[in-house]
Amino acid sequence: GGVSPKYANDSIRQINERVREELMDFSKLAGGIVMEEEGPLWYRGLALGDEESLTPHLEMVLSNNDARRIVVGHTVTGGAVMSRFGGRVILIDVGLSAFYGGRLACLIIEKDRTYALHRGRKLELPSDSGGSLLDYLKQAAALDPPPSPLETMIQRIEDKPTVPAYR
Repeated sequence: GGVSPKYANDSIRQINERVREELMDFSKLAGGIVMEEEGPLWYRGLALGDEESLTPHLEMVLSNNDARRIVVGHTVTGGAVMSRFGGRVILIDVGLSAFYGGRLACLIIEKDRTYALHRGRKLELPSDSGGSLLDYLKQAAALDPPPSPLETMIQRIEDKPTVPAYR
């Protein structure tokens, strides 16, 4: 999920109230926020969309909610907590369910710093897509049982550093 342009001006309270209302009365699900592709449970733009074109939208969402970052799920990253938009969007769906590989990682935020707890080890989460991302992924991959699912992302970055690693 995430906050799409359609809901960018709604407060978290408004979104939560609409979701709660629909979940309490399933007859409201059809055409509602819960099932809508642009709704906060399904919107994938901040996880997959072009960062340059979506930056104004992200800035509005963060400003409207007095937030420094947004944490999103529902778009599997391939095995590691990942950041986008200079660390202002953090993707946490690492594929924990058995269907996606049962990968073990989660996000930790301490004193405004972000970390991934990857297989029990705390790794600082990089905010860029350059060398620090590659270092982070290599550290995480070294903790995985071989072969690490992160090897594909690492290879993609080494081959084409401008392509997002988690696609």
